[in-house]
Amino acid sequence: MRRVPKKRKYTPERVEEIRIKLLDWIETSHVLWLGKFAQDNGFHRDRLLEMAEGNEKFAEAFMLAKQAQENWLVLGAIGKKLDCGMAAFALKNVAGWRDQPLPEEDDELKDTTLRFSTVPDN
Repeated sequence: MRRVPKKRKYTPERVEEIRIKLLDWIETSHVLWLGKFAQDNGFHRDRLLEMAEGNEKFAEAFMLAKQAQENWLVLGAIGKKLDCGMAAFALKNVAGWRDQPLPEEDDELKDTTLRFSTVPDN
């Protein structure tokens, strides 16, 4: 049986310190992977969710980081900087993406057409 570690109690000052680091990481990191951020800061990635559950400001930063991670994966795959299969696998695991079709009762979205265009590099 797998041993589940107890939740840690972080001081508000420590949570704020990690929140600031997380926001900086979103802006400066070339690899946006939350597990790497957590490991680099000395804790398991599950601790990020624990901190978000207990602190509204941290929760907002965590949501921004999750969105940045998802964007990094999608744009990296589209730009062929990341392996598409690995990006799809990661998106299914960290962003809730699925290969399932929309339910039949969702008629509103049936006739939706998506158009994609390339964005020139600056």
